Amino acid sequence: MQELGEKLTESRSLQKLGAKEELAADPTRRFDIYPLGLREAIYGLLAKPTGDYEWDIDGLREQEDWQLQGDWFPYELIVDEFIFVIDDDGSIFVSTANLPRELREKAGGLLQRVIRRLYA
Repeated sequence: MQELGEKLTESRSLQKLGAKEELAADPTRRFDIYPLGLREAIYGLLAKPTGDYEWDIDGLREQEDWQLQGDWFPYELIVDEFIFVIDDDGSIFVSTANLPRELREKAGGLLQRVIRRLYA
């Protein structure tokens, strides 16, 4: 375990890991977005609210070009070619494995739209 901890510390110091970013959906609602994987090989984005918020799952169904699947958690939300997994803890995950940078950035932008709509 100590060796793994040392390797993690080394990866952080060499900035091999993606950096967490904070997103403000509005001035009172904040979310952390974690890139999962190494900086050059991000395989997913995970958004977590930093507090307790009310959400509107049915509001996602109202978006014309979005498809919400499932009757209970975890839900799958399909937006364009991306699948967002919404869990009961308020977290939202989208896979970006093997995607070029442009599509990873698009997934990040859509993730922010999903957050804003879910917690509107």
